[in-house]
Amino acid sequence: MHHTPWIAIAFALGASACGANGSGLPARSLATSGLQTPGPGKLGAQRMSGRLPPSLIQSTVRNRYTQMGACYGQGLGRDPNIRGRITIRFVIEQDGAVRRVRIDDSSLQDADVLRCVVAEFYRLRFPEPDGGIVTVVYPLMLTPVDD
Repeated sequence: MHHTPWIAIAFALGASACGANGSGLPARSLATSGLQTPGPGKLGAQRMSGRLPPSLIQSTVRNRYTQMGACYGQGLGRDPNIRGRITIRFVIEQDGAVRRVRIDDSSLQDADVLRCVVAEFYRLRFPEPDGGIVTVVYPLMLTPVDD
């Protein structure tokens, strides 16, 4: 049986990404067809020098959901029971390029899917942040449609 992948995402931004005073904002649900929101998550900041609007970060990452879903679909082809939460930390440099991406935490146990998702984050391109670099922590929940 072939499963169509869904990417479920919890989304919230912390201080650096939105220029707030250090406390995270409440989670923002991504109510988009084919996406589920598991529960509140936080996107935090390692350094607070730069700022980008949370909605801009959200929409830019969302533009890669199809490609991230393809990464997950390849994993489902190998293991139809694969699912899990991935927490990705990435740095948006002063020129808007993403140059540092790492997995902070993952319950998903497929190294190929993880590498593929990380590669998609490297392909993101943002406008130049206001005031310097921006570090974002972005949680993703990958689960098959029939879950």
